[in-house]
Amino acid sequence: MSAASQSVIAIDLGFQGVPQVNHVFALANPGGDGVVLVECGPASTRDTLLQGLRHHGIEPRQVTDVLLTHIHLDHGGDAGWWAGRGARIHAHPSAERHLIDPSRLEAGARSLYGDRFDALWGKVRPVPAGQVRTVADGASLFDGRLTAWHSPGHARHHVVWQLGDQLFTGDTAGARLAGRDYVSVTAAPPQFDPAAYDATVARLQQLRPRRLWLTHGGAFDDAAGHLERYRQRVADVAATVGRWLDQGCSADRIRRDYRDRERSLALDSGLDDSQWSVMELMNPTALSADGIMLQWQRERS
Repeated sequence: MSAASQSVIAIDLGFQGVPQVNHVFALANPGGDGVVLVECGPASTRDTLLQGLRHHGIEPRQVTDVLLTHIHLDHGGDAGWWAGRGARIHAHPSAERHLIDPSRLEAGARSLYGDRFDALWGKVRPVPAGQVRTVADGASLFDGRLTAWHSPGHARHHVVWQLGDQLFTGDTAGARLAGRDYVSVTAAPPQFDPAAYDATVARLQQLRPRRLWLTHGGAFDDAAGHLERYRQRVADVAATVGRWLDQGCSADRIRRDYRDRERSLALDSGLDDSQWSVMELMNPTALSADGIMLQWQRERS
C-alpha cells in the first residue's frame, strides 16, 4: 500500500523485540510529493522501520520531512540519520541545539542506561543545522494542513501535531495498550510539570480530536474519554507521590510503591501480567516515579 492511499500508516518498531511499545507514523506529504514521518524512533529500530515503510511501498529517499514530538531518544534518536538522507527535521525551538549537537542528550542517557545504552538506542547522529526547522506554537505546515501545538508537561520542548481531527500526541497523552482503558502517565525526568501538563491536556480537549495517535500504543478513537481520564491520572500520580514524600518515604520505597500501585490499577482494568510487562517497557514506572519526585523536590527547594 502506498502512503498516498492511506491517510496515516502506523509502523510498530518492535522495540527490544516487543510489539506495541513504540511507533512511527507515516503519511503522504500534505503539501506535495513524498512522505512525512511523525517520530523516527531510535537507531536501534531503524531496520524495522525501513522494513515497515517498504512493506507499504515507501523507500527512505521518499521521506522529505520528519516531525518530532520531542527529542527523547525513543522518539527522535535517529533524526540525524534521516537528515543525512535529506529529510528536514521539524521540532520545538528549544530542541534545535540538542539536535545539532546531541552530545549532552547522549551523555545524560548513557549515565542513566549505562552498558545497555547501545542496545537500547544505537548511534545518535547530529542533525546538520540547515536541516532543522523549528516550529512556533500554532504554526501551520504544508499549506496549512498540519498544525504544531507546543505542549509542555512531559517535556518543555514537546510538540503535538494536528492533522485535521487527528492528533499525534507523543508523550502528552500517556502510554496505553490497544483494547485496554488503563493509561500510564509518562513522567520521566527531568521536566515533568503537572500544572503545565494539565493545561496542555485541557488544550488538546478543546481541539476536540476524533483520533489520537500515541507513540506508545498506536491509534485510539475514544479521544474525549481518553484525554479526560489522562488529565485525572496526571493529577492523581503527582498528588500521590507528593503525599509519600510528605510522609518521609525513601526514593526506593516510592519507586516500589508507585510500581505496585500502577500494576494493581492496570490489572484491575483488565491487563494480564504479560501486558503489564509490555507497559513497563513502554513507560518504566521507576522513571516516572523519579520524574515526579524531581518535580516536587524542585518545587520545595
